[in-house]
Amino acid sequence: MNKNTFKVILAILFTTTLAGCSLPNNKISQEQKSAYETAYEMSQEKDIDLLYECEKQFTDDDSKQGCKDFVLKNASYTGDFYGHECSDTENCLAQQEGYEWAKENNITSEDACLAYSLEFLSGCQEAITDKTQTNNNESQKAIDLVKNLSEVKNWLKQFSNADGTSPLTGGQAIIAVDSIAGDVYSIHAFESLTERNVTFNWYDVNLETGDITDSLGQIVR
Repeated sequence: MNKNTFKVILAILFTTTLAGCSLPNNKISQEQKSAYETAYEMSQEKDIDLLYECEKQFTDDDSKQGCKDFVLKNASYTGDFYGHECSDTENCLAQQEGYEWAKENNITSEDACLAYSLEFLSGCQEAITDKTQTNNNESQKAIDLVKNLSEVKNWLKQFSNADGTSPLTGGQAIIAVDSIAGDVYSIHAFESLTERNVTFNWYDVNLETGDITDSLGQIVR
């Protein structure tokens, strides 16, 4: 076999070997994508805009992070929520979501707060604290409105002892919120005695309009 013939045989063998090999494909299939990338794209397709939805939709940490990064990329966060300061955008956004979720679902007990994350739970707890404070302030406002009624002022004069009790009966005047229905506060004015309570009157106070209605349905303010 001469030199030229040998070169031809080698060339044929080399070409045949290459033909039997598949070159790597630069296009990554859906199965080959990382959990992070897949979750990011799914979040984009579903237009997820809440961090806690990432906790609900995905189970592994990489997928959750992919979803969260998509949400954070499109988030317009200002740096605080309802007067509560926090420093980290992701954590604060999660707190804000927890706060708004609690308000939307009328959550009044910390036991009812869902712990999608510690930040979400914290936001829910902040909402309950704020709502309790607001209710306390509005309850006191409703009580003060009743106390300023002329008939109630005259009734309170009966309790002239230094400790606020009546010199005749020893009872104490109580004006308290009995129930709340929206903007309407039901106020019970009564004398607390040792063995029983004696009602003076009931009042419905509408904090939105300022109207006060007594137990007979008459508007007294």
